[in-house]
Amino acid sequence: MAPVNLPHGVTVTHFEISAWDNANIINVGTFSLRRVAFANSYYIEGCILADLFSPLNTRFYGARVRYN
Repeated sequence: MAPVNLPHGVTVTHFEISAWDNANIINVGTFSLRRVAFANSYYIEGCILADLFSPLNTRFYGARVRYN
């Protein structure tokens, strides 16, 4: 998990992840932007898939959150 600091009262309009893997798979995992209701804060949660036939060379480069 990684914390995300957003100004109070904004609306998230876009969420994008940059990842790379040298295996021949299209889906490297799932990532989501989540909000903690009681603390009014956000975090990114990710799960990178393991492929038994690849050297597990997946790299997470970053995330982009756009808001209004």
